[in-house]
Amino acid sequence: CAASQGTKEILHQLPAKPYLYNATEPSKRETLASMRRRLESRPDDLFLHRAYQDIFRVLFPGKQGSLVTEYQERLRTHPDSLLYQYLYARSLIGSRTPEAVSQLEKVLERSPDFAWAHLELAEIYLTSTFHDQQKAQAYLQSFMTLCPSSLAGYEPALKIDNLDFLRACTSKLQTLIGKRTGWEVFPYYRILWALEFRVAPTSEHDQVRKLVAQDLQRLRSLDQRQDWEWLQTLREGYR
Repeated sequence: CAASQGTKEILHQLPAKPYLYNATEPSKRETLASMRRRLESRPDDLFLHRAYQDIFRVLFPGKQGSLVTEYQERLRTHPDSLLYQYLYARSLIGSRTPEAVSQLEKVLERSPDFAWAHLELAEIYLTSTFHDQQKAQAYLQSFMTLCPSSLAGYEPALKIDNLDFLRACTSKLQTLIGKRTGWEVFPYYRILWALEFRVAPTSEHDQVRKLVAQDLQRLRSLDQRQDWEWLQTLREGYR
């Protein structure tokens, strides 16, 4: 459920999304080529593949068919790979989503404990087209149970309406963030603050702001001013 330290270092070197949106065509091609080179040396790295797919969608939003073809070929050459079946399904999301759902369900038929398939299904059932809160919450809960130390399930949790579930998520995320100081935790402060305000009655919002101020003080002490996510997190906290 967690990326290796080597993978984390690679992910940290990737350009932030705002830079990707404004990239030139040569820069876009080089970014993808660089990611592919890394995947050649780590072909079974789920986290690198997820990052590659996400970056591809940002850089080439109208060419998802190429991404689908690429992962269809990967699955063809690794027909028994649960990882590539999952990644192929993930590549379909947004263009052939019903087929993606079917493929993800097949992944879970083969391996009910494949946590990331649960997360993808949860996110699909939180979209307007496939909206089903009950299914989404069930899949999110499964992911969080299978990957109790992962932060990945908490952003989609913001779209759940069940306050009891959100309170439990808030408490868990507070514990998970704890004293972590790594760059990967920075975006989750924003999610934590959103959850804290969501579950607290209006009369307690001043107390929540005090908690946010404490978090900001801890974040400022890290002094990561070259890190875009750190700066964005501080900006959101002060806002």
